[in-house]
Amino acid sequence: NQIIVVKIPNGATDYYIGYNRSKGVHRGTVAGRNQVVIVEQGEGFSKSTRRAMLDKGGTYAIPNYRHSGKKLVVRFTDLQNNQDEAKVDIYFSTCVPPTCCEGATCVSSSVSDSSTFEAP
Repeated sequence: NQIIVVKIPNGATDYYIGYNRSKGVHRGTVAGRNQVVIVEQGEGFSKSTRRAMLDKGGTYAIPNYRHSGKKLVVRFTDLQNNQDEAKVDIYFSTCVPPTCCEGATCVSSSVSDSSTFEAP
């Protein structure tokens, strides 16, 4: 059971994280090829904006996440399963995994092609 898209609610906007694997029907993809892509979208049917295209090791920070004063960081940490899955860590900048995370506050997910996950 794999995750295809991670949705991160952030008040009036949501962020979506997905792995843009250049394979199969997507083999001709040009933008974001084999990268983790982060898109921001407002409420309803509003226009979406690509915020980042991450290579392995890359990060993107969502400033003032949910008006908490904290930065929520998305880090593309690894490729798995013959490069078909991207391992992504999502954490607050004050707690970089695995050093200070435990239990439900430290979740790491592989983003691939067969299900959906919504962050709390």
